[in-house]
Amino acid sequence: MTSGVRRNSRPRSSLQHLKQWILEEKWGLVEEYLKCCEEELDNVEAAPHLNEPLLMSNHHLEDSAIHLMCRHHPPVEIIEHTIKLFPHLSYQLNYHWQTPLHLAAACGASPRVVR
Repeated sequence: MTSGVRRNSRPRSSLQHLKQWILEEKWGLVEEYLKCCEEELDNVEAAPHLNEPLLMSNHHLEDSAIHLMCRHHPPVEIIEHTIKLFPHLSYQLNYHWQTPLHLAAACGASPRVVR
């Protein structure tokens, strides 16, 4: 059994895996998850999981998904796709009052990610 994201199915169950995929730098699975989110954003009422704290906000208790990504050297395409889907995450603060840009620069992300 794989832990990948099944296409044409809600990624709800995959949300619990999103943090782990980011921490393990499994960027292919993260990208699949984002593609599923993109398909569901047209009908956000049918996709309440897109409002989960890890993905959408951090409530100043932990990092959002994009904060975690910026700590783990993501491909620039992952960051671009995340910001395209959830633009407000690019300026959201974490529990240390840091934006994703702060973390990307501090953790040595590629210049393309920082830009």
